[in-house]
Formats: sequence, C-alpha cells, structure tokens
Amino acid sequence: MNKRIILLLAILTIALVVVGCSSRNKDKGEVQVQGNEQPINENIIENIIENIIENNNENNFGAEEKQEIGKTEDANIKKETNVEQMTEQNKDTIKNTKSTLNSGDLERYNGEGDIQMGIIFANPLGQGKEGYLTFVVQMDNHSYNLDEYNLSKYATLLDDKGNSPQGDAKWEVYSGGGHHVINYLLFPDNGFITAETKYVKLIIKDFIDLPLREFIWEKEFLGL
Repeated sequence: MNKRIILLLAILTIALVVVGCSSRNKDKGEVQVQGNEQPINENIIENIIENIIENNNENNFGAEEKQEIGKTEDANIKKETNVEQMTEQNKDTIKNTKSTLNSGDLERYNGEGDIQMGIIFANPLGQGKEGYLTFVVQMDNHSYNLDEYNLSKYATLLDDKGNSPQGDAKWEVYSGGGHHVINYLLFPDNGFITAETKYVKLIIKDFIDLPLREFIWEKEFLGL
C-alpha cells in the first residue's frame, strides 16, 4: 500500500479518536470550543483520502501506460530496424544478381557477309587467360578456309576514350579448322579496363569479305 495512504489513514484514525473524545467531553461539560476552532469533519478527511487514492491510481495507471508506450516504441524501432536490414539485404541481393553474368550476356554476334562471327568476352566470367583480355571467337562459313587467316592482324580493341591496350594482340588456335573455328583473340591485360571505363569496342577491319565489324561491351558487362 502507498505510504501516503497509510499516513492519511493514521491521521484519520487519530482524528476519529479526537472527535470521539471531544464528544464525550462535551457530554460531561468538560470541553469548550475556544475562538474559531472547529471540530474535525470526518467526511472531509474521507474525501481527501479518496482523492489521494484516486490520484495515486491515476499515477500508477500513467506509469503503466508510459511503460506500455515505451514497449510499443521499442517494438516499432525494432520493426523499423528489421525493415531497414531487410531492405539492405534485398539491395545486396539485387546487386549480386546484376553482377552475375553468363556467357550469353557476354556474347556479341555479327552475321553480315559470308562469315557468321560470334565473340564472347571471357574475363568478366572469370575465364580469361592469365595476363590477357580474352575473347573467344567462333566463325562459320561455307566459302573460306579460316586456317589461312590470323584474326589478330585485323583486330583493334578500344575503350570509350579511344585508347588501346599496350602490346600486340595474339590469335591462338583452340579447335576446329577450315570453314568452322573456335579460337582465342588475346590482348595484353595491363590495366586497360578501369572503374571509369564506360565500354570497350572490338573492331575487325577489312577481314575477308567486310570492311568493318564492331562488337561492343558496355560497362555493366565488363565485370567491374
């Protein structure tokens, strides 16, 4: 029980005793009221105690309500934190999904003329030859013996600023022959592609039947 209530109950008890004694003394003619002194009104004391009890209950309710509000706020903060964490996780998932490339994403095709040429940029797939920017070139036709041609003599690699890798390109035989080949076109990898590179362009000039073939890999396909 609240200390204030106990104290007031004690005061009420004393007051009742005093009132009782006063009544008995009046009956005996021993006690007179002097000056402006008034007897203690029991109803007033009871009303005061009731008000204090009511206020005490309200204070207790207010404290409990604050605790509940505090718990609710903590729960809301935790929910917001969880939502933020999930959002960040979703962002990371989306980012990782975008950065996952397959050979189809890295293949560029040119079917003009008599030669069908498909080229895959292997480095963003983690399959480049060490020290080289590696392009896997597949060529098919029905008119020319492709074994007679070194594609590196016709190829130039450029970035968006018009720069080329330092060093000579190489044409490395892998499989096939005659009308159908799959070989490697290699350029020295000396830091040619950087975070600022917007795209790279492979240009094949004056190769057999066409004056120009171009293959472009934009920034999102460079594996940066």
